[in-house]
Amino acid sequence: SVQPKDMARVVSKLQEVGIHSSQLTEQQCKHLFQVIRKGSEMKTKVFRIGENDLTYVDPEDMASAVSKLEDVDMARSQLTAARSC
Repeated sequence: SVQPKDMARVVSKLQEVGIHSSQLTEQQCKHLFQVIRKGSEMKTKVFRIGENDLTYVDPEDMASAVSKLEDVDMARSQLTAARSC
């Protein structure tokens, strides 16, 4: 398994990220959204993370991160109704 900090560092340098259905760990998911939320030098515009369990990602981190991206796919990510709206 890739360390969450290493994964997030690499993801933040890519314009398009496709890691859907990749069985990410809880910590990897949390850290990815935190880095995107806080990333001032982030290059990511397209983020495909569907079919991963995102239920443990903080809703505020998720909302803030998604607002910084141009295109996001989180389909079939086991989100609650409140988070998927």
